[in-house]
Amino acid sequence: MNQQSEKLITIGITAYNEGDYLLEAWNSVIQQIDNRWNAVMVLDGGADKKTLKYFDDISHPALRKVKLTENHGPYHCRTLAINNAETDWYCHLDADDRFPTSAIKVLNTTIDQESDLDFIRGKSLYFNSNTFYVRDNRELDLNKLAYTLPITGTSPIKVKLFNCIGGYNKDLYGGGADWDFWIGVVESEAKGKYVDEIIYERRVREYSVGDKWVHRRHEVADILIKNHPKYFSSSDKKNL
Repeated sequence: MNQQSEKLITIGITAYNEGDYLLEAWNSVIQQIDNRWNAVMVLDGGADKKTLKYFDDISHPALRKVKLTENHGPYHCRTLAINNAETDWYCHLDADDRFPTSAIKVLNTTIDQESDLDFIRGKSLYFNSNTFYVRDNRELDLNKLAYTLPITGTSPIKVKLFNCIGGYNKDLYGGGADWDFWIGVVESEAKGKYVDEIIYERRVREYSVGDKWVHRRHEVADILIKNHPKYFSSSDKKNL
């Protein structure tokens, strides 16, 4: 198969009430300079009219769409997108975020060069009308992971890794599931690689999924400690 037509990675977009941001996210996909991708777009039930209209209007030969009639939340939708991936690799894009135009090329080049990888990390650009800064996410600090997620939770993964970890913890579908998942990745000793490129652009805004569960942080921490006895085997990490 011609390399330019071989699809190496599936992009998953999950949407709910993002409105114009959904179109911006989708445009960042079709503007990629490397077209070796498939996409799955999942619309959660109960989405607002503008988001629903954009979802219905968006069309592409490499895109598969799934529309839910009931509201299930972002991690259910992301799991559905991963389960519908037609490639070995999956890269998630929240509907209010974007990819730089070179993102898929960087990822596919890395996949081509190192077939034994399980996940890829890279820089993230954080932005809004008043904010513009880059986090390099260079180090996956194992101690820091005990009290925060020091990398972008949407970092590209092999579908096989997702299934090996057991997916997202359903007890944390309300928030914290990314954090829990990446502790599982560390426990599994999966092989990852850092690329010194911006591969994700995260919009900084209020009322994000992360904002909604801050008041439950103590509950999330308790679930993490119980779910990962290997990682939290030391008192120091539990205290953190």
